[in-house]
Amino acid sequence: MGSHTAKTTNRRDHYLPQGYLRGFIDPARKKQPKPLWCLDLQTNRWRERSPKEIGYIDGFYDFATESTTAEDPDLTFKHLENNFPRIRAQIIQDGFASWVQHKEFLLAYMQMLRARSPLFFEQWNAHAQTMKVTRVRKVLHDPVKGTGVQHDGFRAMTKAEIQDWIIGQMRVEIKKGADWLSNFHWALRYTDSPNDPVITADSPFVSIGRSADEGTALTDPETLIYFPICWQAFLFGSIQRFDVETERFHPETLQQVRRAYRENERKFLVSPQKLDNF
Repeated sequence: MGSHTAKTTNRRDHYLPQGYLRGFIDPARKKQPKPLWCLDLQTNRWRERSPKEIGYIDGFYDFATESTTAEDPDLTFKHLENNFPRIRAQIIQDGFASWVQHKEFLLAYMQMLRARSPLFFEQWNAHAQTMKVTRVRKVLHDPVKGTGVQHDGFRAMTKAEIQDWIIGQMRVEIKKGADWLSNFHWALRYTDSPNDPVITADSPFVSIGRSADEGTALTDPETLIYFPICWQAFLFGSIQRFDVETERFHPETLQQVRRAYRENERKFLVSPQKLDNF
């Protein structure tokens, strides 16, 4: 037998980790080869899918420069990805009462999903288009004129430079942990039935409110941040304190949340059951 070398580039890079998606499988369907229901928002059709078939882009986290010495994104993701299914299972087993003990981890995981998403890459790519870079040739020290720099002149970043720079920004965001999310108050709401479930989407981290501007939205008391943990539970964040930290969803609230995801997402929704009328 010949030696086998693991594929390290152009792999199926999941921006939605499979361990996260498995939390949205109906227990009655877990032995099915395609246990998830996925609603394609372009065609408005439900299809059965496995976790490995959705939420990925080939080569999405590949560095464009092979000689880079930066940490591989897999290592950046490793701790959060490996521990999330175990912590989620513990929270469910405890009847959701213990989620507050794991809040910082859950918020850090939420940050990771935000920072590794296609939307994050699109936003930073747009920013990179406005940037100029140069190569410094020499730093000059003049007793009269002070310090100066000899450089090659400023230019736009290449596509390869942008790709590697964005991956760097992604890693910086993830390593911040919960960061600004710790400034919010958080509550958990849960449901018992996979027929009346929490759903998730291609961009699970969503803020919804009356302000269209991202900067002011996150200081607006009317803004709510949503993060689905699994089909049973959802985190809510607000700058206002919640009266009750942990309780069962009110049916109309759960329907509102599902509708908000349908209205705000661009690609697909994921559910333990095929849903109609939302």
